[in-house]
Amino acid sequence: MSVAHCVHESVKPRIPPSQARAEVDSLPCTATVDPADEFRAFLRTSSTMQRIIMEREGVPARVAAALFLRMGTTPVEFRQITGIPKASLARKLKEEGMIAGGGGQAIICLIDTINQAEAMLNADGDEIARGFDVFAWLGRWIRGPQRALAGLTPIQMIDTPTGREAITRVVGAMQSGVYL
Repeated sequence: MSVAHCVHESVKPRIPPSQARAEVDSLPCTATVDPADEFRAFLRTSSTMQRIIMEREGVPARVAAALFLRMGTTPVEFRQITGIPKASLARKLKEEGMIAGGGGQAIICLIDTINQAEAMLNADGDEIARGFDVFAWLGRWIRGPQRALAGLTPIQMIDTPTGREAITRVVGAMQSGVYL
């Protein structure tokens, strides 16, 4: 679900901004759970205010690293998606910093896309869907030209809000069976 959809759904946040900030700050970091999975679970249930804070302040670099490792993206693709220069990215990963701005929002879009694709698979209840690696699928899908994206790859579009919206719309169309 996009932030715009959440904002239109309810103008008043479900929880006060200070509480949302505290919940964002308390995101767990455990060695037994993949950081990308923790963050995905957080995004699935986050309030409008929590998402806005996350979009403004960024995504933990550890989450991004886990996501791109599971997607099978190369370091060059990682930097292309986030728009972060090589040295800056290395520093953020080493210092366990945040990836903010367009890069952070691109990561949130990818995680939302994974959640959307996973929900689509789970809705079918098919036994084959249980073994489907949605991370690997997204890693392949973002590299390929998509007819519904004017022949561009999602990687080429994810750096702008309009591109991220188009990616979300295409995956939503897949879910509903609409051909774009």
